[in-house]
Amino acid sequence: MRRFLLGAATGALVFSATTADAWAYHTKDDRPTDGTAYTKKRGSLRAGLWKLEASIFDEVTIGTATLPWLLVVWNAHAKAKLYDEDPLAISVGAAFRYLDLGRFEAISDKHVDARLLVVPLEAWGSYRFDDEWTLSLGGVWTGSKLTGTYDPASFRGTAATSNFQTVGNLTWTLSDVVALNLEGRYLVVQKASAQARTTLHPDDFTTVEVQATAATDAVDYPNAFSLVPSIHLSWSWFNLKVGLGYGNFNIPGVNFMLPDRTLVPELDIYGVFWP
Repeated sequence: MRRFLLGAATGALVFSATTADAWAYHTKDDRPTDGTAYTKKRGSLRAGLWKLEASIFDEVTIGTATLPWLLVVWNAHAKAKLYDEDPLAISVGAAFRYLDLGRFEAISDKHVDARLLVVPLEAWGSYRFDDEWTLSLGGVWTGSKLTGTYDPASFRGTAATSNFQTVGNLTWTLSDVVALNLEGRYLVVQKASAQARTTLHPDDFTTVEVQATAATDAVDYPNAFSLVPSIHLSWSWFNLKVGLGYGNFNIPGVNFMLPDRTLVPELDIYGVFWP
């Protein structure tokens, strides 16, 4: 099934490139949607390295992540624009990621029957000062839950995490082709949690079921942040975004910020098409 979805995404990209009208320049009516409150026009298709998305209305976009999440994780996301009266736009979004850890029994020397559910919820506001400058601010809460029947000790402390982050994105549009971005991300709170049930057999006649829950602050690295400048090039249908910044790397999809500060790269390649 995953191979079919990935093949469909690739096929849609090729088909659209040869049969559809394209429109992806930086204009007032066609603005970047990542890290902003904006959505694409109804009937548009975005297919690229990380996402496959379709706009079913001007205000609603649905999609799925492609690489690497589509290969191992069932996932989907949606974004709805609630208000758009220039210069202000407001939107909300939601997603889910579902991973069967039984597919990765290599992490344990015992059978794993566990599942990880991740649900990010977000809200965005974008304000366009003029044709060049746009500021977007957002809040992203990501809840996750690890459930199942397994030996918790075999995970060596691995647990699901939930956190809340604030994100800011400043865009300077230099031309229809070139835009410069500066994205800042700050970790407000992050907690680790797990829920487990394991069945023990101390002898042939005794069965003991153990249930355990736990929650603890996982932020022993306060003031976690990242600051990433990038350049976004957009032609008639092809988009390329490249950047390099510094801070705590945020794992896309699960929105878990790593404790060590390092260089933070950014790369995205995608096409946008209209029928």
